[in-house]
Amino acid sequence: SFLAFSNGKEVDRFVSKDRKTEEEIIAFLTRAEANSY
Repeated sequence: SFLAFSNGKEVDRFVSKDRKTEEEIIAFLTRAEANSY
């Protein structure tokens, strides 16, 4: 699982029991960054 926080608040969560691909991780980080504003 990956959790993204901004200013102490959760802005995104990526939970999957499957192995995460590099593309999925990059998409999660991009989405989390967009949600952090």
